[in-house]
Amino acid sequence: MEENMFKATEILDNTEGGVMLHMNRLGYIMIAVAESVIIYGRNKSDNKLTAELWIYDCRRKKWRLFILPDLLTYTCKNSSICAHGSKIYIFGVPAISDSQDIAATLFSFDVRSFMLVDLFKELINTGNEPPKMKQSDIMYDRASIYILGTNMDDVGVMYKFHLEKCQLSMITHAGYLPHPDDRGHCTLYKNKIYYFRQISLDVDQFSQVRVFDLSTRIWELRQQETDTTKYPYDRLDPALIFNDNYGYLAGGFLFSPSYEERAEYLWLTRLIYPPQQEMKYGE
Repeated sequence: MEENMFKATEILDNTEGGVMLHMNRLGYIMIAVAESVIIYGRNKSDNKLTAELWIYDCRRKKWRLFILPDLLTYTCKNSSICAHGSKIYIFGVPAISDSQDIAATLFSFDVRSFMLVDLFKELINTGNEPPKMKQSDIMYDRASIYILGTNMDDVGVMYKFHLEKCQLSMITHAGYLPHPDDRGHCTLYKNKIYYFRQISLDVDQFSQVRVFDLSTRIWELRQQETDTTKYPYDRLDPALIFNDNYGYLAGGFLFSPSYEERAEYLWLTRLIYPPQQEMKYGE
C-alpha cells in the first residue's frame, strides 16, 4: 500500500449501548453518494474537534462511524466537499483561530472500499505546497478539483488540482470582476463555475449569479429571470444543492427587523436556461 493511502478505522460498537447514532454537532459538511449520506467533521459542545466521518445507508437505515487520521483533526471544522463516482473529496483548512502553521489538506474517501488517500502528501516540500486559506468551496470536473475561496488576506483565489498528475496550479482571472471574496454556493457545469453568495441579504443575492468561464477566465454577472417576480433574497443560511443544470434552494430563515421564521418554499433554478420557479413543499 502506498504511503499516502490508508484504510479508515470503523467503530463497530457503541460503547454506551443501543443503536449507533451520531451526536449533535457544529461545523460539519455533508453530501450524498448513491444510496449513502456522508457527514464529515465535528465540533462538540466543549469546542473539541474530532476527525469523524459518518455514513448513513439509506437502504439499510443504518449509521456507520469511521475515525480518520490525526492529520485531519484540525481541518475538520472549516472544510468543503464534493463527490464523483464512489469517491468524495474533502478540502480542509484550519479554523481562523488555529495556528497558521497547519497546512491545508485534500483527501479522497472511497465509500465502497473505505480507503483514504492523502492527495496533497506529494506536494509537501516541493515549492508547490497547498495554499493557506480561510474558507473554500471545491468542485470536481474531468479528473481535477477546483478550489475557490479566500486567502489569509481575504482576497479571492482559485486553484486547480489535477488528480492524475498531482499538480496544483493557480487560476487567475481576466476582466474587471475578481474572484469572490466570501463563501458561496458553487457548482461547475459545462466548463463554467456558477456562484451564489451564501451570506447576504441583498436583493440581488439570488436574482444574480456570478459565472466564471474556465476557458476565458472571465467572471460575469448574469440575471436570473422568474415568472413570479420573487427571489429568495430575504433569508439567512439556506441550503442550495445542484444536480447538473438544476439548483434547489430550501430552508434558512426569513429576515425582517422584528422577527425570523422558517422559510416555507422550495426554489428551483436552472443554470443555463432560466426562469426560476417557486414551489410549495408537497406540490
